[in-house]
Amino acid sequence: SAAPRIRHNGGHIFRFGRAIDDRMMMEFGAFLLKEAKFGEKAVTGGIGENMENLFNLDDWQQIKSSEPLLAEFYFADSEIALARDRGGSTDGFYFAAWGGDNGGGHNHNDNGSCILYYNGYPVLMDVGRRGTETAMHNLPLINGFEQPRGAQYKANNSGFSSSKEKASFSTDISGSYPPEARAKKWIRSYTLERGKKFVVQDAYQLEQNTGNTKLHFLTDLPCRVLNPGILELSGDSFSLHMKFNPSILSVSVENSILGDEIARIVFHLKSTNLSGNVLIEVMEAKNPATLTKQ
Repeated sequence: SAAPRIRHNGGHIFRFGRAIDDRMMMEFGAFLLKEAKFGEKAVTGGIGENMENLFNLDDWQQIKSSEPLLAEFYFADSEIALARDRGGSTDGFYFAAWGGDNGGGHNHNDNGSCILYYNGYPVLMDVGRRGTETAMHNLPLINGFEQPRGAQYKANNSGFSSSKEKASFSTDISGSYPPEARAKKWIRSYTLERGKKFVVQDAYQLEQNTGNTKLHFLTDLPCRVLNPGILELSGDSFSLHMKFNPSILSVSVENSILGDEIARIVFHLKSTNLSGNVLIEVMEAKNPATLTKQ
């Protein structure tokens, strides 16, 4: 499974950046090595790699160190999007989302999933375990069916756009599900309204609605239902609200997922219609008293 925080290899990143003459990558590698205080304490791990870092002390210690906090970027070939509230800072929201297909050795059957951070802390997580079911990703369960494995199950019409005010990624994930899911169209969209909120939107068309469609989200934050339309996520120094329409969705929280570390938020689609539009907004709870009265 994937940890909430990724531990990068600063030496590898620095040397690869030097090999391809990428200044930003070199600065990031130097940043990671300096953050780890490499060379100031006892060295552990692989001897070859540590010798490489020690022999290159002068190179990475003298370069400006910098964390590459890009405002946004889109990898069109792999359909991976990322964006944050403000470039150069971990303050506020940061999200990454992806399309693609369910083939290949590193695929997790998670086309259309996302991760979300706030002030540098993971809020919505993707456990990243190969072959895990849709229920373990930030994705819908459509008419009781998950995304199966195979390159034929893929997202379509993926796209990314950004401006000073917002960044958006959307993809049609209906083709990522088996025919038995009876999904004609399911456009999953993520929109970061910079400095305001993060929005998850599902516009769907079904050939059949069996009443067993759910939206799953994973978090390691304590969460509780404040009222039928607001779920509260509590961090160490912040509080977030997930707002939704209780006439369309009901919500429950399943704790003790993957041990006691992760909770699964389950939104159950109450509508029996064959088409609809679901909206979930995540925002800072700056004034909880006001929000809980809605």
